[in-house]
Amino acid sequence: MLADQIAMYWDEINVGDIASGNSPITEYILDENDGLGWKTVKDSMATTWIRTKATPKKQYQFRVSARNIYGAGPKSDPVILSTGQRPSPPSPIKAVNPKLANGTLNYDEVRIDWTAPADNGSPITRYEVLILKKNNTVGGSFVEDKSVCDGSKLENGKPILTCTLNTSDLVSKFNYKIADRLVAVVKACNKVGCSNQSNPNTGVNATLGQVGQLNNFTVGGRRNRN
Repeated sequence: MLADQIAMYWDEINVGDIASGNSPITEYILDENDGLGWKTVKDSMATTWIRTKATPKKQYQFRVSARNIYGAGPKSDPVILSTGQRPSPPSPIKAVNPKLANGTLNYDEVRIDWTAPADNGSPITRYEVLILKKNNTVGGSFVEDKSVCDGSKLENGKPILTCTLNTSDLVSKFNYKIADRLVAVVKACNKVGCSNQSNPNTGVNATLGQVGQLNNFTVGGRRNRN
């Protein structure tokens, strides 16, 4: 489906259903309200319809009714639909350790940021931030935990584009070890659905985002890091 189209469908009414009035349905009547009042846009046995050349981001109302030999039945409750497709995938997140007042890095926190992608005709309503939850061997899986980062929160009427994560949560909930690098992905969602997830911030996409800091210790009068 193209970005300037709206597709809709509804269930067929079978003879014998109460809604059929015990008489075969002869037509389904689809009405549209584009802001200038209701008008019939389809009158046939088809149970699907595509609205073409719709105005981007504009909301349209639709309702449907069925007709048999005795006449048309009651109209359905209106539904509100708009144009658009799922958003494009966001770019990889950036993970950094924020700076303290003295200019040193705060390894007790990791701040992640991402950029809003193209919404493809339907405004982005939320993000899903998925953090790599490590297992006891190799790898893991990306999971969302809104208590750690809630991408549905709004700032100035728009979904947030940043979260600050506590090292203690990453260790206890996601099995990170001290000095590991945070790995996460993000999805953008609108009324149509959610995008594919971004590429993880690894390899060429890697940024610092270190989970905690190893403590220095002294061996034989020399300071080393474990």
